[in-house]
Amino acid sequence: MKIDSTPIRCLVVDDEMPARQAICWQIERHCPNFHVIQTANSAAEAYQLIQELTPDVVFLDVQMPNETGLELLDRFAERNFYVVFCTTFHEYAVEALRRRAFDYLLKPVDAHDLIACAKKITHKLRVAESEESTATPGGKRVELITSGQRFFVRHAEILYVEASGS
Repeated sequence: MKIDSTPIRCLVVDDEMPARQAICWQIERHCPNFHVIQTANSAAEAYQLIQELTPDVVFLDVQMPNETGLELLDRFAERNFYVVFCTTFHEYAVEALRRRAFDYLLKPVDAHDLIACAKKITHKLRVAESEESTATPGGKRVELITSGQRFFVRHAEILYVEASGS
């Protein structure tokens, strides 16, 4: 994910067209280094687009017909994108955080909140890019989440990997 010259690629997912248009307009207006590459009106469509387009950020509604945004995230064993929930429901915030959401914005999305979120994502991507370019062999780490706890293990310390269950 390069951020200096390449725009941060975004996918906007919401079942309501006016909500999709509103967040796209706000991103375009307030986040010049963000680029909406596509929109989706369902979790199923979003799943396909995430697989095909590999966005950097997914702006995601919680409540949608057939499959919620939270259930969509459960379909990904690993994620290489940031998730920003945009919803009218504050009661899903804890569940969103448990699923490692980067941010949780309430509709109608406040421009200052969106700008702050975009700045934090941009900073995270710059730090990650900087670490990748200056990493020494064995210096990279992998993040492991198990039993609700987060661990970072250096690649050089890994001798063997085996999965069991989820």
